Amino acid sequence: MDCYRLLPLAEEYEIKPLLKSCETSLTESFANMRKGRRAGSVATDVTMQHLSCADKYNFSDLQEMCMEELVANDNPFSGKIVADSQELSEHVKRQVLERKLDRVNMVLARERRINTERDQSRDTKGGKIWRK
Repeated sequence: MDCYRLLPLAEEYEIKPLLKSCETSLTESFANMRKGRRAGSVATDVTMQHLSCADKYNFSDLQEMCMEELVANDNPFSGKIVADSQELSEHVKRQVLERKLDRVNMVLARERRINTERDQSRDTKGGKIWRK
């Protein structure tokens, strides 16, 4: 994408309209990749490329979309990829990993609640509770 080549020049020469144009283009491009697909389905390497660019140039909308995508990604190595990235700031790494942890905790809490409700419904339908 040409934006990746133009951004360093736009930053060096402080061409704000070009920076804004690149931000809009990258954000729309990433949004189109996500459009009509379930969250987390964009390839991790593509998401990381966009996230590192968003982090470097402070593109908040793109950064938010990329973080949402990484959090929803089922790739078991996506957290390690984020943590090992040399291109992301520590702040962004921490945000992504904390959100991933929150998501895991929500899934575990839901599973516990479902299991508890299932166990309680068995007990109230005449099931016996065996105790030592």
